Amino acid sequence: MNRRSIRLSIAIFLSVFAATTVADVLVAIDQLGYYEASCVVFPENNEKSAGSYFFPEAQTDNPWFCQKQCDRIESPEILNPVIEKLRLQESGPVTIPAAYLRLRAQLSVRRLGHTGFIKISVRNPQRDLAIAIANAIADEYVRAEFNSSLQHAASMVAMSQERLLQEQARVAQSSQQVERLSQGLPGTVSQETSTDTNIDTMPLRQSQFMLEQEQGLYAGAKEGNELARKLYRETVSPVRITTRATVGSSSLFGPVLLLAIGHGAAVGAVLSALSVLAAKMVSSRRTQKQAA
Repeated sequence: MNRRSIRLSIAIFLSVFAATTVADVLVAIDQLGYYEASCVVFPENNEKSAGSYFFPEAQTDNPWFCQKQCDRIESPEILNPVIEKLRLQESGPVTIPAAYLRLRAQLSVRRLGHTGFIKISVRNPQRDLAIAIANAIADEYVRAEFNSSLQHAASMVAMSQERLLQEQARVAQSSQQVERLSQGLPGTVSQETSTDTNIDTMPLRQSQFMLEQEQGLYAGAKEGNELARKLYRETVSPVRITTRATVGSSSLFGPVLLLAIGHGAAVGAVLSALSVLAAKMVSSRRTQKQAA
């Protein structure tokens, strides 16, 4: 490689450097004037103990749960109601799916470090709209999680109610059996209330024991039903908003300065390497001439 080749390599490198620098600066200029609104939420992991609600570090060993919640916040289930509430589809105008894709491009949802907190950030040219969107997403997420918890509590009430009715029927069946045997009558029970085909063959003492057992199970089912109903009445959202949206505008000077420093360092390193290579080549050619 001669001096001409080295000069050509330097020229090519500087051309590529200039092109990439211009592209990065254009990106920074494109982001100028955008506002970023951010809020922070804390979703409680119901799979853990209640202490994780007060100690977020208790969830640091479950990044899968946080990622699942981030994906849920970015889903149409959460964003589409926000679009309809704020009428974001009318800005264009565009359809709901198109507005979802546009909002999705403005949205950033990530876990804060190794904690259970999740940061929701929205970038938008309009300051007030950025704040409104970020807060609306957080509110919709809280509402959706509350409805999910409420549905779960309602299903638990239904299950406990069904079990209570079953135990009530068994108690009635055992009571009839004991009463008939106490009167010296055959221990037969009507088919409408019978749940055990062998109960009519039980002696009186065994029937009394079975009645006591069924009454105990009925008391437990009743207590469980009352507890399920209490939990339903006291259901709250497992998500709390710890920080409402705040806004800060992006700056052109900062990104451009960082780009200039980074690219300058890269150029300096490459030019230094090429200078060392050129010096070695010149020294080698001189050595060859002296040897000749």
